[in-house]
Formats: sequence, C-alpha cells, structure tokens
Amino acid sequence: MIKIMLVLYRKQGMSPAEFKRYYEDVHVKLGLKHLGKLYKKYIRNYLDDPYNLTAYAGRGGGVDTHPLPDVITEIYLQDEAALAEWNAIAGDPTTRQILLEDEDNFLDRSRSLISIVSCEEGPLVSL
Repeated sequence: MIKIMLVLYRKQGMSPAEFKRYYEDVHVKLGLKHLGKLYKKYIRNYLDDPYNLTAYAGRGGGVDTHPLPDVITEIYLQDEAALAEWNAIAGDPTTRQILLEDEDNFLDRSRSLISIVSCEEGPLVSL
C-alpha cells in the first residue's frame, strides 16, 4: 500500500470554516472525479479543534500566526502501478491546470506540501 500525505494551509483571508467547506464541497469532489478511482482510502484530518489554537497560544504563540496546517490529508493507493497512474493523471496538462486553478481558490501552496510516506506499525510496548 502506498500512502500520500498532503499538509495543507488555507489562503490568507479565509476562515477555517470557509476552508473546510470549500475543500469538502468543491476540491475533494474535483479530486475524486479525476483520481478517485485509484483511492483505497481517503482521510481528511482537520486541525480545527479550538484546543489546538489554545494550546499553541498557551506556549507563547499568537493565535493568528499559528504554524498548524488546516488539514492533513491521507491518500492510500494499492501499489506502485496505482501511484504511476495517479502521477500520470495528475500530471496531464489539462487535469493539472484544472486542479491548480481550483487550489488557487483556497490553498496557500507556498506553505503546503505533498509527500509519499512510509509507515511503521507495531504492538504497543509498555515502558
């Protein structure tokens, strides 16, 4: 299984609620339309719990300048062949333009990142 992680930040001037609504109602559907056939699992982890900002502010950070992303997205693909197809579809000039133009509506791409990650799982060990 291949896991792709996206760490995404909203564009300046957009509230967390506006970001989440746009991402779920527009961009997720757009991504699924073009790439969804390859997804085995698709998880969006929003860091919109007020505790996150309170905890950061409590450590001396400003609420308006918190470094936390707005969402950490996990995309699971079956294998290397699916990843190659994902890259081919996402890299197609027409599809790429559609996705990038939509990202301009809600993302701060200068702070966001995408990466293939490896995961390690094992039994919990008491210390």
